[in-house]
Amino acid sequence: MKYDAATLKEMIPLYINGRLSDSERAAFEAALASDPALKQELSEFEEIAALYPDIEEEIPFPSSDRVFSRIMDNIDAQEKKAASPDGPGVLFEKLVDFIRATFFSPRIAWAVAAVQLVLLVTLVGTMPDTQDFETLSSGGATTETVLKINIVFEEDAMEKDIRALLNQLDAGIVAGPMANGLYVIELTQSPSPDDVLKTLMDSKFVRLAEPKY
Repeated sequence: MKYDAATLKEMIPLYINGRLSDSERAAFEAALASDPALKQELSEFEEIAALYPDIEEEIPFPSSDRVFSRIMDNIDAQEKKAASPDGPGVLFEKLVDFIRATFFSPRIAWAVAAVQLVLLVTLVGTMPDTQDFETLSSGGATTETVLKINIVFEEDAMEKDIRALLNQLDAGIVAGPMANGLYVIELTQSPSPDDVLKTLMDSKFVRLAEPKY
């Protein structure tokens, strides 16, 4: 399959992170071999990614549209700064382009590299490991350790399939869908996070699943 120039550009973040399917990767690499401009774009995005090799700590996001609004407000502010004589110039414009491509492309949804880059330009607070919530049965506040997971479902996943998968894990959706297709699910009693993530990623209805710290 051949893709147009705009789609190939959108595929760069997923290619860098190894998240293209075999057929998509083959098509992208075929285009790369014959398109110097695409090769240059890839090189510039790889340069951006190489600036942050030591990012290991996940910073939690506040929920839903508030985060997306803060991200885009921050990007708009930084774009104005980049346009000034003292701004960081082309490299930052590529960073903004990288982030915008990730959030606005329906093919990409929640690419990991873009999330990491967004974290660098978005100030978000940390959240505790435990959460206070009021149960319907007790009417009182209870503190429990919960496992939260960021998840993106496949576009063709049916509601009944998603519900069955969540019931299998005794999980529930606590946020989403966000503008980029992201949901947050929560498990209050679960096996190890690795087991949960394996179950999710083994499902044909899940495109991305990662812990929300």
